[in-house]
This record gives sequence, structure tokens and C-alpha cells, in this order.
Amino acid sequence: MTIREHLSLALTIRKIARKTIDRRVDELSDLLGIRPLLGRKPKGLSGGEAQRVALGRALSASPGIRCLDEPLSALDDHTRKEVFDLLKLVKNRRE
Repeated sequence: MTIREHLSLALTIRKIARKTIDRRVDELSDLLGIRPLLGRKPKGLSGGEAQRVALGRALSASPGIRCLDEPLSALDDHTRKEVFDLLKLVKNRRE
């Protein structure tokens, strides 16, 4: 599966309209800074890219509660700060 397919999976399972799915995937990919990755497959992603894609999968169906299992683990200091800032941004957009 491509990154685009990963981000759209939860919405496809819920039988959401394709236009809505595409709009949500575009919104998430812009928010997470992974738009250039949409056509790629997960193999070969850096740690930070993989974390962003995983976060996108978790957020795609707009969950009311987000339970994240060590989203900052195994990241270098620079990437950890980027992902931490991204998590704060996502949190603030929901409030």
C-alpha cells in the first residue's frame, strides 16, 4: 500500500465518499508535511517520516480520543522536537 492508501484506509472501511477521503488525505498530508510521500510505500521511510505517517493513519477518521504508544521513541533529538511540535499543533487544532 502507498502512503495515500494508508491514510485513506480507515475512511474507506467506513464507506466515506471518495471525494471526502481525498480531501481528508490532502489535509492530513499538508498538516503532517508528508504530501511528497503520498505515492511512496512505507519501506525506506526515515523514523520521522514513519512516525508522521503513523500519526496520519491514527488521525484520518478524526477520532475523539487519541491513544499514542510512545510516539516520540526511537527518534533523534531534532526529529523528536519536530514530532512533539506537530503533536501540539494537532492537539490545539482539536480544541
